[in-house]
Amino acid sequence: MKEELFPIRLKKLRTERKLTLEDLAKSIGTTKTTLSRYENGERSPKLQILGMLANFFDVDMAWLAGSEEDIKKEENNLSVLENIFGKLNNDNQNEVIHFAQFKLDEQELEKNENDKNEEFMKDLSAFVDEFGQDAYEDLYNFIVNKRKKNDDNADAV
Repeated sequence: MKEELFPIRLKKLRTERKLTLEDLAKSIGTTKTTLSRYENGERSPKLQILGMLANFFDVDMAWLAGSEEDIKKEENNLSVLENIFGKLNNDNQNEVIHFAQFKLDEQELEKNENDKNEEFMKDLSAFVDEFGQDAYEDLYNFIVNKRKKNDDNADAV
């Protein structure tokens, strides 16, 4: 494992997504100073932060930490895929392409759904902070009752 790869990979991932240090810090719950120290190689992250960064960027934690083995494994997977793909006829190649696109679209939808859920939980937490637990319970009961009424109306039809 080459630990000097971590700062390079972190900065590359952040800049590819056009994120500032402050944006990333807010997203994972740390400070921009800490992230700057990581990117400058002045400090190494604790395992928890490394995991949060890998999760955020949707990359393998070992790879982010500096493992070259995962790169070789990834390259090997690509060469196996190229070998198999090259042996397929045109119709089957098109099927593989369509399937891969379908899986990519499915993955994006799942990621978007997870992002929405995370955003909703942050909003809910802010709601509780601002209006208190009682208001949260009132909102919860309102939603439950509304759903019960909708279910009752659907059963009546």
